[in-house]
Amino acid sequence: MPYAGRFDGFHAVQASVSKTCLVRFDNNKYSVAASAVGRPVEVHSYADRIVIRQDGRIVAEHPRSFGRGDTLYDPWHYVPVLARKPGALRNGAPFKDWVLPAAMERVRRKLSSATMAIGRWWTSSRRCSPTGCRRSMPPAPKRSPTAFIPPMSFSTFSPVSAILVRPRQSSHRQR
Repeated sequence: MPYAGRFDGFHAVQASVSKTCLVRFDNNKYSVAASAVGRPVEVHSYADRIVIRQDGRIVAEHPRSFGRGDTLYDPWHYVPVLARKPGALRNGAPFKDWVLPAAMERVRRKLSSATMAIGRWWTSSRRCSPTGCRRSMPPAPKRSPTAFIPPMSFSTFSPVSAILVRPRQSSHRQR
């Protein structure tokens, strides 16, 4: 009797997840969900992709890289980390090439050029929604490097929820 199912040929290897949410496989690193840190995973390598599973559930899926020393990030894996480390959005490698909602990108650019504390950025970005930020009071003079960023509407949105509302984008590759 012929086999009626789909052929699912892969090579499975056990691996561990680093504190930076990365799994090393075949001389490359692949990001996994932040919830997978500190526990073993199973890497399924297909011809065209890598699927990483933990306790039977998929914690990451990336296109397979045949280079050496490549790091493939999926910024969605690091979104829970932003709650503890908001500065990672500005400086973190997984977010380097990630396109944010226009309102949050404006805030990020303004704070990158100024010498403001991360806490002020966090407070102002929490007031952004995925559709934009509205000013409720006039801004400080532009020449001031510590110009006050006025409060925004939709104060119930955090940067994490604003990012989660966006459609998911493909993995980013860094060499």
